[in-house]
Amino acid sequence: MDELIDDEFENFQDDFKALMDAQSSDRNPNKVRDLIFKLYTHLMAMPYPEVWMDEVLESLSLSDADFENSVLAREYLDYISESLENAYRSLDSAVENLKAEELERMATLMKMLSSQRLEAQEKD
Repeated sequence: MDELIDDEFENFQDDFKALMDAQSSDRNPNKVRDLIFKLYTHLMAMPYPEVWMDEVLESLSLSDADFENSVLAREYLDYISESLENAYRSLDSAVENLKAEELERMATLMKMLSSQRLEAQEKD
């Protein structure tokens, strides 16, 4: 694996350059090497890694309409929904903490700003 990464790093192909830019701010091959190793380890732990990888690649090459109905899109939406719910719970908790500290004006302001942001997102 080290030889493959070293070859790609030396040749600096466009796809590899994009990977380096996305995963490493200093073009340090160790971060990319670790990422590739983790992906490889994860794949090899699956019963049929080639089948799984083919399915993922196929789902990534779908048209927009087909992607919206894919399993991957459903997983992304579920993850995003869960993340948003957690963020709102954290915000509610922060507002309650502010109220408990008798910082009503700050709590009201936070709630108002979050409502405005939510309204703006719903319009987009």
